[in-house]
Amino acid sequence: MDHTTLDEARVRQLVSESDPARRVEAIMQFVMDLRVGEAKRFRELLRSLGSEGHVGAEVAANRRQILDVLQHEEDMHPDVERGSEQFAIINMNDAPEDRDTWGTSRHVDRTQELGWSFDAELIELDGEFGAAYSDQPHIYFLVDGEVDITIGDKPSVPMTRNAQAAIPAGTSFKVSGHGKVFALHMHAEKMRGLQPEVVVGNFDDVPVGASQEAPYHAETAQCPCGPSRRIQLIKHGWGLSTHLTTMGLHVNETTYPLAKGHEHFTTLEAYYIARIHEGKPIMTIDGMSFPLSEEQLILVPRGVMHDIEGGKVDVRILVIGGHDDEDFRREDWRHVRDKK
Repeated sequence: MDHTTLDEARVRQLVSESDPARRVEAIMQFVMDLRVGEAKRFRELLRSLGSEGHVGAEVAANRRQILDVLQHEEDMHPDVERGSEQFAIINMNDAPEDRDTWGTSRHVDRTQELGWSFDAELIELDGEFGAAYSDQPHIYFLVDGEVDITIGDKPSVPMTRNAQAAIPAGTSFKVSGHGKVFALHMHAEKMRGLQPEVVVGNFDDVPVGASQEAPYHAETAQCPCGPSRRIQLIKHGWGLSTHLTTMGLHVNETTYPLAKGHEHFTTLEAYYIARIHEGKPIMTIDGMSFPLSEEQLILVPRGVMHDIEGGKVDVRILVIGGHDDEDFRREDWRHVRDKK
């Protein structure tokens, strides 16, 4: 944030934004980037907008939400390991479309400006792409369709919906077929010192209620978000894991009766909305809500309360950091399993 913009005009713009997703993103980025000592001035500017009768009910409600977010930031638990990562809501379909002989792609690289360790790309594949020598690690997730992947001199492997291929830097590969592919291109410098392995698997093959170690580490779990299938890339040298979680139905309210969303001390999460099966799901961030749509990418830093409800949504989650089921915290910072 440009700290010279902490004035009434900037604050009025924040509270007047009518698009819910843009408003949530702008408020989160603004509040999280406030310098020490600026909160008091920010509160004064919010109050200077006038009474509800003067500014209107919507602006007044937005102002109250901003004050709640600001209070949450000021009450941040000392164990939260905040880094440079910023909150963001990215619609992959808003990125410019590039055409090639193998199909089309939409590439988002502003994730690096936001402090994250990857670029994202949405590919509509109708042909073949690959690299003789990959200069960075890649993770490809097949949203729909059927493709074959060939890695190095090994035989090709078929991939169907919900399959994933994690490919280290320095690896030759090619992907051929037809389908929608969501890709994460990891920044090589962020993975320095790690020794990632090739991992090809399908989330649908992860055994329910069990874990497996071969041919790759995977497990299923009932987490506060909903039933989750996990390919544990962290056990293959990647420093992160990937999950496919069905969210929005609050199926775990018996196990986690007081968990209305959760936040983390040490875990970063990137949520890709792979598909919406039913309903009109809503995501809530620190008390502010916005509607979800397919192809959204939501970047959630540590210490940000988040929840999805109102539908049935398959969410592909990149988990960076804690990788620990103990790192699920309620708004009062108790663990979500705590019945008190």
